[in-house]
Amino acid sequence: MQSDYNRKDHVIIGTPFHILCGHDDVITCLFISRELDIVISGSNDATCVFHTLREGRYVRSIQHPSGCPISKLVASQHGRMVIYADNDLSLHMYSINGKYIASSESNGRLNFIELSSSGDFLVCAGDHGQIVLRSMHSLDVLQRFKESITFSSAGESSTKCKVIAYSCSIVSLKILSYVQLPEIH
Repeated sequence: MQSDYNRKDHVIIGTPFHILCGHDDVITCLFISRELDIVISGSNDATCVFHTLREGRYVRSIQHPSGCPISKLVASQHGRMVIYADNDLSLHMYSINGKYIASSESNGRLNFIELSSSGDFLVCAGDHGQIVLRSMHSLDVLQRFKESITFSSAGESSTKCKVIAYSCSIVSLKILSYVQLPEIH
């Protein structure tokens, strides 16, 4: 089977602006923010390494509290970062200055973590078939969506789960709306 894909046609720039170093193993996740001028990479070596985006300068490293490989990370425009590791099934929050803020068990393996557009809420979804809304100030659980969720990606048909009490729409992995429906008996 022959493909029309030509790698040379898809190169954005021939040489990198910066080469960011600091991990001893494979990078598993990455966060980039122009507003915060930061690049944060998570790795199987259990570290998150921070570099400035504009200059590529090393800023700091944070070690996972249990030494587990970092599976996922997100950071808000408010300067808070959450890391997650499949090995300990916990969420850990730090400031981007490296200060520990909070930890919370995820109660199962997470497949997805994403911030709300305001950066005040963390949305987690995992193997238990539920979506959990958490505070980005404390990691406290604000809401569990167990009963009804509608997922859809841009340009794709939606996938629906049985919904009784809640209606939640996610498009391109972003929460667009949440409406609490009256209890149906």
